[in-house]
Order: sequence, then C-alpha cells, then structure tokens
Amino acid sequence: MILYHAIYGKLQGNFRTPTDPASVALWQEAMQSHVLDTHGFERVCLMRPAFTTRIVHVGEDGWTQEMPTVFRTIEPADGIITNRVNVALGMANGDCPAAIVHDESSGILALLHCGLKCLVPPNGERGILESFFASDICAKENVVVHCVYGIGPCCYGLDTLPECGKNALVKSFPVGIATHGPRKGKQSINLFVLMREQLKHLGLKDRQILRKLMPSCTACKTRHGTVEYHSNVYDAPNDGRNLVLAWMQPRH
Repeated sequence: MILYHAIYGKLQGNFRTPTDPASVALWQEAMQSHVLDTHGFERVCLMRPAFTTRIVHVGEDGWTQEMPTVFRTIEPADGIITNRVNVALGMANGDCPAAIVHDESSGILALLHCGLKCLVPPNGERGILESFFASDICAKENVVVHCVYGIGPCCYGLDTLPECGKNALVKSFPVGIATHGPRKGKQSINLFVLMREQLKHLGLKDRQILRKLMPSCTACKTRHGTVEYHSNVYDAPNDGRNLVLAWMQPRH
C-alpha cells in the first residue's frame, strides 16, 4: 500500500465540524469541493479531538454520519486506525501536529493527534504515542511515522512551561524561544522534536521517523502574502480549522 497525506487550510475553507445550522452548508461545500470531489474516497473518517489518548478503529461501532461519505466518532477520540484502502482518516487542527503511522507490510494506517496534552497528558498517564504502540496493533520495526502539519517552535511560545514527568518519555522538553507572532519572545516547545524523542524512547530508529518540512510551521506559513492555514495562536481559539488527511492506495 502507498501512503498519501495532505492538509487543507484557509485557502480551501474552514474545516471545523459545524455545531450550528448556519455553518453546515459552508463546511459541507469545503468538504465536497476539496476532499470528496478531488479524491473520490470510499469514506472519510474524522476524529473528535479532545486531548485524550483514545484510539478507534474504522469499521467499529461509535460513528455518526455527518454528510454522505463523511463520518465522525461519536465519542471524543484522538486517534484513528484502518486497514482499508481509499478510506481517508481525518483530523481538524488549529496548531497541533499529527503523527501518521504506516505499516505497509500489514496494511495498517493510523492518524494520531499530537498536541502537547496528547503527548504529555497532565494527569500523568501515558501519552498518545505510547498508547498506540502499547496496543500491539503493528510491529514497531515495520512502521514509518510521519510527523506532519503543525505549529513550529518559531510561533508556539508558552506563558508557563508544564511539568515534564515520566509520562513524557523524555527527561526534559526541547525548549527554545518563539521568534514570530503574538508569542514572540516566550519559551517555546518544539513539538516535532518531542515527538521524535518519544518515538525513539519507544524503540523506533531515526530512519523510521520522517519530518515533513513543508510547511515547517502552519501558524506563520504564507503564500504570496496570504496566510495559508488556520492557527489558534494567531486567530481566536474558536476560529477556523485545517483538515489533515491520510489514506492508502494499492500499488499498481
């Protein structure tokens, strides 16, 4: 199976799943024009992110149909797994990166929400990456993990750094200073380095962990002077959302 992934942002629409009737039509138009008409997926399965470590399987109970071909988990979930081709796994995001786990040998694909509170839950429990690999869904030595589509350390700045306990799988956060945006000058965690360090702690090799460099930061990325992606840091928290998709197609 060949892995594909993409992100759709401000230039394509607002992919926050609507909660009021007035925004349903705009959301459905964006989904239809840029996702369904473009790719012809058999099904698009969206998670309901809530900074949990819950991971669900496509095909199990617990999904609601949002529009033709598009389904979303009924309960909060921050990870989705499938072994089906032409089925897209989706995550709406404002800044949080994603981990796309692909095991071509077994045909397993997972999309994981990797916001800081998923990677290092404040309750001290294991994070989303550790939860996934503890499930033995696929063999660690066979996977490739793509760390993609999120805010960079240039913009992420925090007012206060959280505690980095044993649940982080690392001894300390990779901390620098934000150099752009409204949080410029504040201490900033590099979420992509944190993901890599956690994955290595779990036993993955460097060659199994791939970082997509374009865009290096969805928060400050522009195209011809136009802001390309939605961002909680730059916009209000309840503003728009991007859509991260991952899917598999058979080799021909």
